[in-house]
Amino acid sequence: MTVPDISRIKDLPNSDGPNDSATILELAKCLRAYVDQYGDENQQFLVLDALATLTVERLEAGKSDVRFTATNIAAEANIHVHEDKQPSAVISPIWKKLEAALNERENGIQDFARGCGLTSYPWPKKEESKGGRGNNSTYYVESRSLPADDNKSAPDALAGEIVYIRELTPEPSWWAKRFISNGYRLEGWRRGLVMLYGAAILIAAGLSIVFALWVFPVKFPGLSAAEIANVFFSLAVFIAGLWFAFTPFARLFNWRIIMAPTFLIALKELNVQMEIVREPHPTPGNSGTIRLIRYAGACPVCRAKVELAEGGKEFSNRLIGRCRENPAEHVYSFDRFTCRGRSLR
Repeated sequence: MTVPDISRIKDLPNSDGPNDSATILELAKCLRAYVDQYGDENQQFLVLDALATLTVERLEAGKSDVRFTATNIAAEANIHVHEDKQPSAVISPIWKKLEAALNERENGIQDFARGCGLTSYPWPKKEESKGGRGNNSTYYVESRSLPADDNKSAPDALAGEIVYIRELTPEPSWWAKRFISNGYRLEGWRRGLVMLYGAAILIAAGLSIVFALWVFPVKFPGLSAAEIANVFFSLAVFIAGLWFAFTPFARLFNWRIIMAPTFLIALKELNVQMEIVREPHPTPGNSGTIRLIRYAGACPVCRAKVELAEGGKEFSNRLIGRCRENPAEHVYSFDRFTCRGRSLR
């Protein structure tokens, strides 16, 4: 059914983007496609998909009211509501988890909307009930204006190329949260701290070797061969640990993007990258910002999700995209500047 000419969608407050019927319809379709490609298999994304689907169906039916209750959402998402509970009591906690998940994914939704050719991006919203009988909280898709694209020079994707998006901003490990949760700016004392970290590791490794080769034979000449072997084995393990802590940062400064070390990210996170991002208007002494990010794309061949991984011996010193459905054959390059890739098979 053709959508009628409705100038503004009914009762959508706080929207900073256009909210005419045609725009909201395109945004809802974009949101539904995003969930299909990048959504997790859980109730949060079932609810999000239900909201997008209800919005599309109502607008295509020529109706202007695209605000939905928990009852509408639960029915569309096929979420069971026990007879002694209200639908809102079931949907509300799911919605809170969804909001937390989407806060990490806003950049990815923006990138996906740009890829759909839109000038705004969809954002799910909830308006709390004012209280009283018959007043229910409502859910709707809001239009938000897209911020300026960081990568204005990126060309349009060609046939067979893959387009990557910044799928989400991962959560750091508990100890690294205070340092890199909002990015780690390489300027001033922060830059000095990183340099001191690298220098301290190299000095510690050097002193350990000197200690083992010179101090032990001089101070403890009576050590048996087994005891000496144990000392050197322990030393090797210690130096290997130092190397493990130092290497990622050395590679990061050389290559600008690497797979994030596991000790920097939360246990629940997978396939996370760490990169240095240049500031749009850098100040003297600022080398950029270290941030955690996760890039992903849709395979041009089978439409499965493509995730970044180390290139290994075949593609040394490179991050490549591997398709979940056919990781051996559907392999793509990755250019973090253009967010594009081409087939490597």
